[in-house]
Amino acid sequence: MPGTKISALTAATVVNAGDQFALVQSGASKAVTASVLRSSYIGAGLASAATVAVSAAYAADTYLAGSAITIPVAGNCRVGTQYV
Repeated sequence: MPGTKISALTAATVVNAGDQFALVQSGASKAVTASVLRSSYIGAGLASAATVAVSAAYAADTYLAGSAITIPVAGNCRVGTQYV
């Protein structure tokens, strides 16, 4: 939409991996996908949550079903990565 102010555009509710964004790199106009931005700069936004109750008295390590988070590439955590 040439000539349209960004503030006049409809807001996106979801960004898909294949969505493209314009950028200027070394003086040349190029496109980058959301997938590249996410994997290279933002991170994949890994998340998980367990909704089950724990009945053990914590006398031993207890796995909460559904709470696993798999790191896609081992050792690929960046400075500032937090795991809580």
